[in-house]
Amino acid sequence: MEIGKTIRAGRRKKDMTQEELAELLNVSVSAVSQWECGKFLPDLTMIPALCSVLDISSDELLGVDQTKKHKQIMDIVNEAEQIRWKGNRPAAKEIVQNGLKRFPGEHQLLLELMNLCNDGGADEVEETRRIAEKLLEESNSSHIISSCAHILAPIYRDNDDLAKASALMSRVSPLYACRDVLRTRILKGQLAAEANQDLLTNLAEQLVIHLRRNYRLENGEMYYTPDEMARMHEKIIAILEILYEDGDMAYTHCRMQGSAVRLAQYYADKNDGEAVLRYLNLAAEHAVRFAEYEQNGVNHTSLVFRGRRSEGITFDERNNSVTQLLREMEESRYDFIRDNTEFRRITAELQQYAGQWSIPG
Repeated sequence: MEIGKTIRAGRRKKDMTQEELAELLNVSVSAVSQWECGKFLPDLTMIPALCSVLDISSDELLGVDQTKKHKQIMDIVNEAEQIRWKGNRPAAKEIVQNGLKRFPGEHQLLLELMNLCNDGGADEVEETRRIAEKLLEESNSSHIISSCAHILAPIYRDNDDLAKASALMSRVSPLYACRDVLRTRILKGQLAAEANQDLLTNLAEQLVIHLRRNYRLENGEMYYTPDEMARMHEKIIAILEILYEDGDMAYTHCRMQGSAVRLAQYYADKNDGEAVLRYLNLAAEHAVRFAEYEQNGVNHTSLVFRGRRSEGITFDERNNSVTQLLREMEESRYDFIRDNTEFRRITAELQQYAGQWSIPG
């Protein structure tokens, strides 16, 4: 390490003599001289003060290769993400925690740990909150601030801390000024077109998420009635079929499956067997195609997303979309139609794919 050269360069940049630096640090001039000559290294306890006086980071002082460090951090994040998507959240969390022992306080690792804790539900709410509030206090990154705000908002809301929840809004950009929108205005040519497709993909996902939401009012009633929520799911299906006319829905297959299942449940409760079978067929189609996408990814051909590639993602076996649908079809609400020939056909077809990530050809 060439700490001595860094100290000398930092001191000269500040137009400071060795005597002045020694006085500020409450050490001898000889100590400063020996540091700069490389005869001795500053005591670790001096690092924060040196960095403060010279206005440099500890990484700069210690000669840490930032490019190499960033790669190592992202390798940890990517490894944790792969483990997380395979369903082993505790192992992914351990990977990140070990990474933080190597790189204490690194925001990218803390962000990943926050998301993993958030997936842990009620048991890890306090840990999630602590990490998010630390990141909000320390980070200037719009991405990190936005991520933390979205995590903290429901936590504050559930604790009736509406003042803190509302204060978060001032830290986050409105939709029209978000990073993804700005990318489409900054880039040119092919890159701009691809950025626009990324934006539209995210907007479509958010549109579906918010169309699915219902809200409990102060009087205990829901904002939308069951009939209105059924119409909402019909709208979701219609919108996605317009956007993906070639059926190349990638991750959105799971949204189609979800809305089709909600409609099947709705009509089952009304004993409308014909409608139940229609929507179970639709759910089955997208459950299989979602499992196929998870394994292989998809090259988009629909007009809006033409030329875009969506890489597959991997879950553990219990999260297989086909298995989930079969379990939902075991609900007692379907008993009145369980012996129907079409219901049995759908069940038998799905059983070919249950628990399998490679779709038979």
